[in-house]
Amino acid sequence: MIFDVFRLFIKGGYINFGVFVLYNDNSFQQILHYIINTIANINANELSAYKKFALVTLGLTEELCSNNCGFLLLYLQDEMINTLLSVTSVGLDSTDNDIVSLSTNAISNFYGFMFNSMKNPPNPIYGNALKSRITEFINKGKENSQTLLRRILRVICFEEGV
Repeated sequence: MIFDVFRLFIKGGYINFGVFVLYNDNSFQQILHYIINTIANINANELSAYKKFALVTLGLTEELCSNNCGFLLLYLQDEMINTLLSVTSVGLDSTDNDIVSLSTNAISNFYGFMFNSMKNPPNPIYGNALKSRITEFINKGKENSQTLLRRILRVICFEEGV
């Protein structure tokens, strides 16, 4: 499955994706757009109905949100990021602990990255551009962010969906 191959490609750590930016190569960005557009076309019912498919898809979204948040924020449009987060949030309603865990980790990693980036000195790779992009993203999507974080809190505190 292409999602699993892409997840392993990202997770492997073989390539520093900053190199693509350094050389003005948008290949990774184009592949990322393709993958997220493919993820966006997934029916929520299909994701919920097929555990293996959900694990692979949500494993990819977790990996994207774990180690590539700066890249996602700087090089993807809000719509693409929100699509990724929206598909990931489908897993919060699952009764399977592995699926809920992948979804929760992905979303909390994404927002945790933004929080840490705002409170720490500028990232040496992305500089101040990242902080201004995070501020822009949060201001545009306050309601989405609040809803998503509320859902995660309910899952963690009250084990809703598990």
